[in-house]
Amino acid sequence: MERVEIRLDSQPALLGLETRKPKLNMQRESPLIQLERTPPILKIERTGPKLYIEQRKVWEEIGTGGPLYLTEQQKVQSQVKAVEAIGEIAQEGDFLAAIENPGNTIAELAAQLPPEQEFNVALIPKSRPSAQVEGELKIDFKPGKVKGQFSGGKVKVDCQPAAVKAYIRQHHYLKIWTVNRTGMFIDWQVE
Repeated sequence: MERVEIRLDSQPALLGLETRKPKLNMQRESPLIQLERTPPILKIERTGPKLYIEQRKVWEEIGTGGPLYLTEQQKVQSQVKAVEAIGEIAQEGDFLAAIENPGNTIAELAAQLPPEQEFNVALIPKSRPSAQVEGELKIDFKPGKVKGQFSGGKVKVDCQPAAVKAYIRQHHYLKIWTVNRTGMFIDWQVE
């Protein structure tokens, strides 16, 4: 007996997937602030106080021109008075030595003395001395300065998106053919 067998051979299709993960690369440059500072300057120049007292008018009212003038004047007057006193003493000595002249006595010498002087009492000085205070304070101030320079930060982004690539790893197919067979075949049915 001859029979025909149908034979099937198949291969399933295989898909392949190639994936790439996403990549995100960020590079950051920080912002930069540059400050240049000039400090403030304060200069103080001080001239100490000086006191000037003007007493010339006071000394003139008293009758002197000040301590130095008074000292110089007293020196000159003392020299003149000393010379006059020496001259008077010499004259008196000569007067008393001339005993041959009538009336050369001590009483006559006393009669030649100058009369008593009058004194006037007053309060002096009537003016006050003037005083002047001088001093100086110079202040030189220069304010400080701040110069600022700002450069903003930058962000560089490099992004590679995810990718999926599909490809066929194995093609599918269905192969059908027939085979002729001869011989006896037993067909069993099992229950």
